[in-house]
Amino acid sequence: MLPMIPRSRVPEVLDLIHNHPTGGHLGVAESLEKIRQRFYWPQQREDVEDWCRTCDACASRKAPQAKARAPMQIQPVGYPFQRIGVDVLGPLEETKRGNRYLLIRGTRNNTLRPGENFESALIKELCELFGTSKTRTTAYHPQSDGLVERMNRTLVDMLAATSIEEPGEWDEYIDRVLLAYRTSVHHTTAATPSRILYGQEVRLPVDLIYGQPDGKPQQTTS
Repeated sequence: MLPMIPRSRVPEVLDLIHNHPTGGHLGVAESLEKIRQRFYWPQQREDVEDWCRTCDACASRKAPQAKARAPMQIQPVGYPFQRIGVDVLGPLEETKRGNRYLLIRGTRNNTLRPGENFESALIKELCELFGTSKTRTTAYHPQSDGLVERMNRTLVDMLAATSIEEPGEWDEYIDRVLLAYRTSVHHTTAATPSRILYGQEVRLPVDLIYGQPDGKPQQTTS
């Protein structure tokens, strides 16, 4: 049974789900799914669409319609983290702490983007140490590693929208933005990354304020 939210509290819920750093300014589908898992009120879709459409932070990051491309091929895996894409994201705007890059990383059968970063003796030694089988994507064609490229674009957009008032502080928002991503349903898997990896959902700030629906497993925010 889901709690019924009065019309006067709808903006607060929408702000927590979409605008809060743990919401990450994700799109209509992701925001609507998080709301439907937790609350009920009439015309939810219309309210979420209006909220996202009038969000200034989202509007500032809205990109032109991308050209149609062939669908990405699914890479079969047998267990979590068997195949992970790795990339260095940046340079970004330098923060007050001097950070300009993000390392998108993983373990085991890694797919690495071509570049000097991944051809060093240190990387080769680490791969040997951890038994990692290193493969490379096509040179000068980063789109061939769609897994990393899509995540990079999503992460940059989420960080920019969340830290729009403090662009020099984007590194302070990384953990919360990743929490937003990991608790959002992915259209391909129809599940959240948290559910797929840990077998349960993670509790968000909105759950601490309004409680969780009956039957939903309790889990501390991490």
